[in-house]
Amino acid sequence: MPTMLETMPCGHQPSRKSGDRSGFTLIEMIIVVMIIAALAALSYTVFMQVIRRGEEQRTRMTVDAVVVGIEGYALQAPSPVVELTTGAIRRWWDLDFEIQQTPDQNRTQVITMSTSSDALIIDGNPAMAEAGTDLAQFAPSWYRGFAYMTGMPADMVNDKGEVIDAWGQPLRIAYDDQLFGSTGYGVWSTGRDTLSDPFGEYSDRANDDIRSWTRGGVEDE
Repeated sequence: MPTMLETMPCGHQPSRKSGDRSGFTLIEMIIVVMIIAALAALSYTVFMQVIRRGEEQRTRMTVDAVVVGIEGYALQAPSPVVELTTGAIRRWWDLDFEIQQTPDQNRTQVITMSTSSDALIIDGNPAMAEAGTDLAQFAPSWYRGFAYMTGMPADMVNDKGEVIDAWGQPLRIAYDDQLFGSTGYGVWSTGRDTLSDPFGEYSDRANDDIRSWTRGGVEDE
């Protein structure tokens, strides 16, 4: 009895079942692309969060390093400095600024208003300061600014000799015994938005400053 193979015409192939097919339909491809796009977006979001957290941690370390440098140098020199040309009492690391305050003024507002300029930036190297600025007048002296005199790492310092945060902005410093407690000073970064708001005075700002002091009894982290 002839077999099926012997009776099948040459070149004829068994027909596929109606359910068999190869490749993807257009709808399936669109779904796959959407899934890949969603996963990519999620990965990017996580990646950016990691980057942001790393920048914040790096800046926190820089602020802490400045505090350590201030405390260490305080053992070698007194905190106030007499500015010879006017006799005004200035502070180490902010020789180019002296806060003028009347008794009826809000202490936080005095400092906050001062941050709109470069007045509270931790001193860079006077020899690198722009000619005619208050800091430049100290260039002939032995004073070389905070970073140089305390040996801050080069990756924390810009070309003006200023200590900078992860976003390239110079750190600030202010002195006030009532506001900053026993240390008498506060050091801070203006944060990612680069807008200084150390006491949360501005409602239209992110208030993401990274500070060396506590706020309301809660450690600033």
